[in-house]
Amino acid sequence: MPTYLLAPVSYHTGSLATQSRDMTVAVLERADIGEATGVLDVGCGAGQTLRVIEELNKTALLVGVDPDETSCRCGRQESGRIHFLKGEGERLPLADATFSHVVCRVAINYMHQETALRELARVLAPGGTMILAFHGIGFNLRQVLRPWRGGLRQWLGDIKDLLAGMALQLGQIQARRGTFWGHSAPYTSCQRLRHQLRERDCTMTWLRCERRFLGTAVSWWTIITKSCSAAIVTSKSAKVGQPESAFRMTEFSTGYGCCGEKVACGR
Repeated sequence: MPTYLLAPVSYHTGSLATQSRDMTVAVLERADIGEATGVLDVGCGAGQTLRVIEELNKTALLVGVDPDETSCRCGRQESGRIHFLKGEGERLPLADATFSHVVCRVAINYMHQETALRELARVLAPGGTMILAFHGIGFNLRQVLRPWRGGLRQWLGDIKDLLAGMALQLGQIQARRGTFWGHSAPYTSCQRLRHQLRERDCTMTWLRCERRFLGTAVSWWTIITKSCSAAIVTSKSAKVGQPESAFRMTEFSTGYGCCGEKVACGR
């Protein structure tokens, strides 16, 4: 069973067009992305959000992490400025507290959410900004109540996602990746997210629902700030607030370079 639900490359191409029409640019500007020194996009796909950021910030280091090597390769072909790393949101191959901005656009629903959120907060520098877009319960309800779109198998998978979301939000239970229930995309609740952020010295400073279905939220955007006094434990190989150092260290210490290609370690 695959560990992640990987989107086809065609999805990423369409997503770039979608982001020119939805709230993406407005939220990025609200989060002062133009002032960023280093931006990490977790679950970046082919780098479609980072390509939007390229136009809003001409100097920041841009790094994308995604488990799909094919998407990383396609992204590299589209942009020579963005650095792509093959990796998982639950185990980011990057040093602590190094990025001024961390972005995760709806990808967190496809990860083990508590673990991924801990990693996002870990690599965010004190005083830094996190930008999240995530699915609410309305997304799963819409999928279940519109079963004609993908056939019986897809509909059963949508029901499974809804049940996984209820287990997560009501019982704080989410199965690990690689298991039957772990191969799901549960929704995220704002209340639970706020609680998890407080445990990581982060505060939700702005929240907006983008779409609704039958009165329930389909998708949310939020901007999060990490406390300037947040405790950090940094690697000796990278300095806080210097993403270039963290990226160089990661590229050679993990043995993976851009697009997941194997490179010589210890240069």
